[in-house]
Amino acid sequence: MTVSSSETVIQSIGKDVQQMKIMLENCQLEQCQDFVYLGGNISQDASCDKDVVRRIRLAAGIVRSLHQIWKAEDISKSTKVLLYKTLVQSIILYNSETWTLKENHKRKLRVFKMSVLRKICGIRRNVDILKELSVEKDIVDLLQVRRLTYFGHVNSMSNDRFPKLLLHGYTHGHRLRGRPKKKWLDNIREDCEDMNMSIQYCKHLASAGTGQNGETLFTTWAAGARGQRLCCLGHKSSKSTHTYKLNSNIE
Repeated sequence: MTVSSSETVIQSIGKDVQQMKIMLENCQLEQCQDFVYLGGNISQDASCDKDVVRRIRLAAGIVRSLHQIWKAEDISKSTKVLLYKTLVQSIILYNSETWTLKENHKRKLRVFKMSVLRKICGIRRNVDILKELSVEKDIVDLLQVRRLTYFGHVNSMSNDRFPKLLLHGYTHGHRLRGRPKKKWLDNIREDCEDMNMSIQYCKHLASAGTGQNGETLFTTWAAGARGQRLCCLGHKSSKSTHTYKLNSNIE
């Protein structure tokens, strides 16, 4: 493997940022605060704030480039909504399953979504826009489904895989004073509470079966995230088995 010194940067992640001096081919590597890797913005404070803003800006650029499409009267609104979901929504939600989402992030995502729908439908009240365009699923709910699906994917891995070790691992030491930062697993716990289920059961559901079977089962469950009813038709309390059935109305 060949490493290029001109295309390589270093980063110190954490609260106490250290100034590092690493040499490669007699050149000192640049230390940066954040950089883009595989489409995601990696920040030295380990937050997703800059990544959320970056995805919104990228999606906003696509919206501006399609300005004539949104104004075109010979294109149906249903076609415009399909373009929004395909070209805009897919960009803003890229890598979103890894975000540790906070309330201000949710607000920014919802504001951006409504601004695009106003371009499609004209300036009206938000409720009227959603009804007229038949847009039922909130963008935060779509993100929740992606996050739960990724959680199921990681939990279906074998115990020696690094993603699973990092997800459920524990770091020894003393925590600093103050309120701890919100973690990705906190989002998962909130998702499980929305579904009135425990995170332990979700882990069991994700690991049910082996390989693709267990992952598919959890993905089916995750598709019925917030706003959908999960009907418990039969619940057998035992040490290892739980029987649930999804509502047939779930899309």
